[in-house]
Amino acid sequence: MTSYSNKIPGRWAVLVEAERLNTTVRSQDIKCSAHTFPIDFTKGFPASVRETLPNVIAQVDFTEESSVPDAMKSTKSRGLIQIRGEQLEARLKIVPGFWTANVIVEVDMTVAVTVDGGGGRLFGKTFDGHGHADRPAGMFCGGGADAVKAAAEDAQRNVLRRIAEDLANSDRVRSGRGS
Repeated sequence: MTSYSNKIPGRWAVLVEAERLNTTVRSQDIKCSAHTFPIDFTKGFPASVRETLPNVIAQVDFTEESSVPDAMKSTKSRGLIQIRGEQLEARLKIVPGFWTANVIVEVDMTVAVTVDGGGGRLFGKTFDGHGHADRPAGMFCGGGADAVKAAAEDAQRNVLRRIAEDLANSDRVRSGRGS
């Protein structure tokens, strides 16, 4: 949701760092403890950012430059938006039922976002996204992978929505001027 009817004006360079957004999930219980479930957003998170930001920013150029002046110069942009994956945590719990068991997964993703323009820092905030999934464990804990995937995607969707909303509603980012 945005308070504005138009996108953030101008061309913006975007740098996405997702190296820390991977982990391996193991059961907290003895049940299914032989299974591990990897979560790796090192490629998927940048791809999702590429799909999300054009919804709220007029022109987006992705860059590898981490220096604000270099990024602005190479992309001829108003500023640099840095989106850095800070942490990915997941918990998997098996809940026994009468006939079957369920897998409950909680995933938390932390992402730091800064926006710098020619006049300095325009925006800086840390965002947390939370995902939850509850699936039948299935034969040999096969439902664990589905639950982990669903919770991880939920956490990513949650954090990207918050980032897009806060950027779109930031007067300082829209104006390109710090205080």
